[in-house]
Amino acid sequence: MANFDDDVLFDEEDTEAPVTTMTVSEFVRHVNGILKRGLAGGVWVQGEIESFNDRNKHTYFNLVERDGKASATLNVALWDGIRNRLRPMPERHRLELGNGIKVRLHGTADVWDVNGKFSFKVDNIDPLFTLGDLAGQRDEVIRKLREAGLYDTNKHIEIPLVPLRLALITSLGSAAHRDAEKELTESGIGFSILTFDVRVQGEGAVPSIVKAIDHCSRRDDVDIVMLVRGGGSRTDLLAYDTLEVASAIGRCAKPVFVGVGHEIDTSVADEVASRAFKTPTACAAGVVDLVNAYVDRSEQVWDSIARLALDTVRSAEQFLSDSAHIV
Repeated sequence: MANFDDDVLFDEEDTEAPVTTMTVSEFVRHVNGILKRGLAGGVWVQGEIESFNDRNKHTYFNLVERDGKASATLNVALWDGIRNRLRPMPERHRLELGNGIKVRLHGTADVWDVNGKFSFKVDNIDPLFTLGDLAGQRDEVIRKLREAGLYDTNKHIEIPLVPLRLALITSLGSAAHRDAEKELTESGIGFSILTFDVRVQGEGAVPSIVKAIDHCSRRDDVDIVMLVRGGGSRTDLLAYDTLEVASAIGRCAKPVFVGVGHEIDTSVADEVASRAFKTPTACAAGVVDLVNAYVDRSEQVWDSIARLALDTVRSAEQFLSDSAHIV
């Protein structure tokens, strides 16, 4: 056992200058001073958002560097005033901060003396970095789909002549759900609709959508699978750009009609689906148009048959009349 000799540790005869001892608050202020001088003008940091929380006045999250797993983590704070000032920048590009989004942020750092927490304080955002990352991810997903032979397989699945049995994959009770059902119901066509409630954004959305598509693919009572949701930011619609959802569409044994609300962007799900529409209402209208087109063709055929039959009868009558006159 070590022998701690007070005389050795604290030698009253020691002539060296006494070591400065700081209070906690003094030390924190000292560290913050070093950080302020060392990071004068701020610094740009990039990483992936995790543990996003904006339910209070301010926004907090972790910025994570990943190398297979989280290899470094930084606590980040975005104060309300800064957030309001910066809000128009990502909104112009239809971006929203959230878990899983890769960002490039500018700011400074300090230690909060209340809990000793080291935090990065954001004062600027680079939306073009996030846009570039999303575009790169999208290109990689499409490349993998082509390699797997799933990019255009759903487009080659034959659409039934009269698709009356529909699987509607959406968020139950959402505006997208109501709009699609309204369009189908008001058509007056006797559709049979199976509705599958899924998460359409955020955590759990991807496995929820994939599970529903795979289930519909195995059913014998489904003619068309409709995947619909309302509009949103680019980041709201990320689930529809994932390899998992696109692959589920690619391997689905039923034609998939996608109606994800968007004005400009086309999701990967749009690209691989049998048909894609800009809104849930348009998606439902597309199905209605298919049935109405079949009805119109059928009526035209029956009209042609009726005219042919009438012409045949008239020709026979004329023949009999002419024969009678000869006799």
